[in-house]
Amino acid sequence: MLTHDQTIYTILRLYPQAEHGRDFWVAHPLGPDGKQAGTARIVAWHLPAKPPTLKGIQAAWAKYQQDFERDQVAAQIRAQRAQHLLEADQLINKARDAGDAGLEAAASRYRQALRDLTAQEGFPFEVVWPRAPGVEITIGGATSR
Repeated sequence: MLTHDQTIYTILRLYPQAEHGRDFWVAHPLGPDGKQAGTARIVAWHLPAKPPTLKGIQAAWAKYQQDFERDQVAAQIRAQRAQHLLEADQLINKARDAGDAGLEAAASRYRQALRDLTAQEGFPFEVVWPRAPGVEITIGGATSR
């Protein structure tokens, strides 16, 4: 069973100029619990090209499934990074307000390391997160900075 998002992703890969909600609509049946209960299908098509068949979408999904999974993980990592970037900005501002040039420089390096996260080899499946300066980490009762 293809989910709503998987079906849209596959169609967008087959028709890169298309936009969901404008050029086509996808829907799926819901079960009593409000969750998807069957394969998503095209319910409206507004492109001059013929719409793909369900079998065509399923066949294309086999080709694009790994890309979809990579993109999903990458989106989650980027969302986490966005939160850390906000925290890094606050850390920089607090250090600046306190006149702590050393902490400000360390926080700036941390922020840049967060920005460079997506350039790491192995991204998004293997990510080494930088550690914020001045953050204590407790492991097995021992605290390190």
